[in-house]
Amino acid sequence: MSLSQDTYRELVKGININAINIYSLNISNVNKKLKGSRTIDINQEFNSSEYIIDGDNLEVYAKFNIKACEKDNPEKIAFEIDFTYCIEYTKTELDKFDEAYIKFFAQRNVPVNIWPYARELISSLTTRMGYPTLIIEPLKV
Repeated sequence: MSLSQDTYRELVKGININAINIYSLNISNVNKKLKGSRTIDINQEFNSSEYIIDGDNLEVYAKFNIKACEKDNPEKIAFEIDFTYCIEYTKTELDKFDEAYIKFFAQRNVPVNIWPYARELISSLTTRMGYPTLIIEPLKV
């Protein structure tokens, strides 16, 4: 299915963000021995494909996984952070848009909306774990 640019613009034009809340957060495998190491690789994953439509409300779940490992030994984990944000949007007559437009919105616009919040959370958490402040890569859509 080919998406109409005009229809997509109409969806985006009238959509509002009501809330951005942490839905879940888990920090695991914190390795105190690697805190001073400067040879750590960061692997980040992001997924915003899960959403719920309820009338004029759209909830999108933005899932992140950050895994820090020793550069020369990927089996040696420094820490892992898994978290999910729930972004709540409203749009009058949301139901008139085909689900393909909603999926495209979740893939295209949600990352732009959530990235600053994720960057702040990750940098704050790594500092609190005793690691140098971690700043994730810029958003590349």
